[in-house]
Amino acid sequence: KVLNQKGFHNLKTNEFVAEEDAFTNALWECLFGKDEDNNDTVYVGEAEKMLVRLKQLLKDLCGLFGVSGREKAVREFITNRLQDIKDLEFTVDNSGNIIANKKGKKPGKKLMVDAHMDEVGFIVTFIEDNGLIRFANVGGIETETLLCKTVFFKNAVGVIGMKPIHLTEGSEKDSLPKLDDLFIDIGAKTKEEALAYVSLGEVGTFKSEFCDYGDGVFMC
Repeated sequence: KVLNQKGFHNLKTNEFVAEEDAFTNALWECLFGKDEDNNDTVYVGEAEKMLVRLKQLLKDLCGLFGVSGREKAVREFITNRLQDIKDLEFTVDNSGNIIANKKGKKPGKKLMVDAHMDEVGFIVTFIEDNGLIRFANVGGIETETLLCKTVFFKNAVGVIGMKPIHLTEGSEKDSLPKLDDLFIDIGAKTKEEALAYVSLGEVGTFKSEFCDYGDGVFMC
């Protein structure tokens, strides 16, 4: 289906379903911006252009830093887009939630679209004398998926590692690592050198690239 400001166009059946309401208009403007030419008709040939714009929107969002409790960049990105939508009001509460309201043209059912804007990450809990960084998860992350992941802080990039396999003994060789077994290596050789780039309590997240992954599927 192709969404436009008048409703939905089903590309398979070539049928048009009129659905002009406040939600459709708000969703359209939020995803694709305002139509300055007031031309709200979308033809099948333009579907690809719409998907390109939607893909760029997702890429921009995925590239923002937004670990739980530090979603400022994501919040500012969203509120900047909401400001351009006609007849839409929004507020930001003390917890950082964005609450937007788009009034309809006539009384009817209410629809709520709800989503989170944070991402999982980690927080620095201790720095060893050799410069290795100990950390705790922020959000639900399976420990066994962390090993060898590239991560970044505000002023440093590192990789998650553990004791080399040739140095493990006994049951260590046959068991999955626990979070306490892992560390982040940013290339520092001493605690003092590491503290020049990161600090206790600082949060970081995974460094990944947005890319195509199959037909119409994206990965980040």
